[in-house]
Amino acid sequence: MSKPSTPTKASPSKTKNTAPPNAKRTVTSRGNTPSRPLTNAKNTATQRGDTPSRPLTNAERHARRYGRQNGFFVGRRDNRPVIFNYGRNLSAAQKDRIQRRLFWAFAVICAVAVIGVAAFGWLNFNVIQPGQAIETVNGVPIQQRMYRYMVAYLTQDNYNQLQGDQTQTANLNAELAKDPSKSATIQPQLTTLQAQIQALNTSFTQTQVDQLAIDRLTEDVLIQHGITQLTAQDPGLAATFAVSSTDVNNALTTFKQAFPSGETYATFLSKNNLTNANMQDIFRINLRRAKMDAYEQSLVTSPTKQVDVQRIQFDNLQNAQNDLAKLQSGKVKWEDIVKSDSIDVNSRDKNGDLGYFALGQQDQGLEAYAFAPDRKVGDMSGIVKETSGLFDIARIVGIDNARPLDAATVSSLKSNALSHWLTGERGLAKISTPNQDMYNSPYNIPVIPTYPAASTSTGSTGASVPLGTSTLP
Repeated sequence: MSKPSTPTKASPSKTKNTAPPNAKRTVTSRGNTPSRPLTNAKNTATQRGDTPSRPLTNAERHARRYGRQNGFFVGRRDNRPVIFNYGRNLSAAQKDRIQRRLFWAFAVICAVAVIGVAAFGWLNFNVIQPGQAIETVNGVPIQQRMYRYMVAYLTQDNYNQLQGDQTQTANLNAELAKDPSKSATIQPQLTTLQAQIQALNTSFTQTQVDQLAIDRLTEDVLIQHGITQLTAQDPGLAATFAVSSTDVNNALTTFKQAFPSGETYATFLSKNNLTNANMQDIFRINLRRAKMDAYEQSLVTSPTKQVDVQRIQFDNLQNAQNDLAKLQSGKVKWEDIVKSDSIDVNSRDKNGDLGYFALGQQDQGLEAYAFAPDRKVGDMSGIVKETSGLFDIARIVGIDNARPLDAATVSSLKSNALSHWLTGERGLAKISTPNQDMYNSPYNIPVIPTYPAASTSTGSTGASVPLGTSTLP
């Protein structure tokens, strides 16, 4: 009887895969349960934990595909720069942080730039431009802001005068209508008012206002310089030229009271972008001018010192120098040169004699020579330059320290005392050419109510006319 054979255990390394060729492979190599085979079905989500029976949509496939890619590249270097070849060695996450920081930095820079431009525009319009010099007088700048203040003041002051004259005209006409017997008294007043209205309404143009404003500011610099010189020579004159706060407030009150009915000082300031302090500066200028005028008028007295002068007048410096050399050499006589070379037709036939004159009656350059403290009869000058630009050779033939003046001459000299003094100061000063662009700048155009048309002789005001560049704006 034969012995049953014992089955031999095969070595694992020699075990053959006896599974049928078409059998489904299991995923034991991935740690899955050996009994669950992989399926070949497409678009199922068993690997992702979804319900096996529902296939993925195109959107889900797209999101998962690129989601995996994004997740894969977040920490990976792609050798692409962030900006200007910087950041090639950084990961995507690091680049993302840098890009966000750059974005916010750029946004902040843009915001700061916008604010800076706006701030500079405000600073330029309110500080830089107003502080620029529209003119210089002996090196002293006249700021554009002061020019603007003066233009606004002069315009409003003229308007107030015009309205006041028209109101007064209407009142006089009403009084005359009630009582015609007053015609002899009222009619001359109406004639005077009509002339004033006509002058204010037709000849006070924008160009005249501009020129008057710059003249007032230029002359104020000269007046301040003159006050400094006079008070240095005589400290007691300081009180004469002092402008107090009371003086300023009184002048300001008078200006406010001159506004027509329905218009106010506050509205004037608001429309012209002015402050009360700005107007106080203008009234200090006006008051200094008034005090210098009063001082110059006080110097006009009778009797007063007068000098008799003979002169030879030239329009060319070289001719004056040539004739002066001849006179000094003694080769020619005064009488011969004055007849042949002097351009002053009024005096050359009188040996150049101007007669006796007081301060204020001749050119300031000639007066400065003739009224010098050490001047004596017989003196002959060198070349004297007049403020008019002409040249003189002068000699003193008489001095009278107490020569009378007639009343008409005194009155005329008083009324012209300040302008005469200022003309002489202008001749000695270095004044730059005003900036014409600032003249026409909209920044300097005042805003005031509509100008009324000129009234007729009967006092009717007529229709209002708009303000423009030909008349006051």
